[in-house]
Amino acid sequence: MSSIKKILVPVDFSKCARNAMLFALEIAKSTTAEVHVLHIIHTHEHLGEDEFGGLWFDEYCIRRLHDLEKWVGRFIRNKKYANIMVTASYKVGDTVAQIEAFAKDNGCDLITMGTTGATGLKAKFIGSNAARMISNTKIPMLTVPEKAAFHKHTNYMFATDFNIDLDKYSWDVLKEVLKAQQVKLKVLHVIDGDGDEFSIKSIDDIKEKLEGISVQFYSKVATDVIEEIGEYVNDNHIAGVIVVSHRHKLLYQMLFNSTSRMMVLGLNVPILVLHDREKA
Repeated sequence: MSSIKKILVPVDFSKCARNAMLFALEIAKSTTAEVHVLHIIHTHEHLGEDEFGGLWFDEYCIRRLHDLEKWVGRFIRNKKYANIMVTASYKVGDTVAQIEAFAKDNGCDLITMGTTGATGLKAKFIGSNAARMISNTKIPMLTVPEKAAFHKHTNYMFATDFNIDLDKYSWDVLKEVLKAQQVKLKVLHVIDGDGDEFSIKSIDDIKEKLEGISVQFYSKVATDVIEEIGEYVNDNHIAGVIVVSHRHKLLYQMLFNSTSRMMVLGLNVPILVLHDREKA
């Protein structure tokens, strides 16, 4: 039985959201998961809109739900997604807080969320909802840029320092996502000069956890980890990246918050973010 039973897709009707929805549906088709589509309405969103300015807020919300159902309908009318259970709903409030609450309350196993795909660290994108979600949620999350497309038989890269402590659930979610695209996985260890090569045990551990997945291991020496990862993605036709958030170490948490934002905003490929087990 698949570990991915419920996939959450936050949408704002953009092309980025459309791509995230397509990835979710393809993964759901492979795993038989349900897809929950969620639209967030801000409390004063209807004010100043010519079309809705004279309506009460609850009427505005009903109209937005109708728009959401029409948006979802375009996907589920496709015959290849006919057997996937898809639900649409809305919540009112802060985007990240409502997504987190919905995912937790509904037992979602994976969040797929669109990103702007902007390059560089432009200030206006630093507070993007996707980056905020990565910093806050403990649920595996797949960010999908505007120009990303779902293809099978692709290469994904697992960027890791091997200092990871994923639980079985996270490993299983990773396997399901990789299997859905029939991925060949390249595990990349970037050494900063003072670090050590990965050990045979590290290799064997990952091979065991990802049994059934084609895995190759590489290491590179570099002073700028993010730059090296970006170059590797571009030079090796990488279609997706996997990273792990080390939440239990303050230093790693600070690094990851910065790293995740850079990767989400600077790489135009999907990024699957997993989280280490919490430490007491």
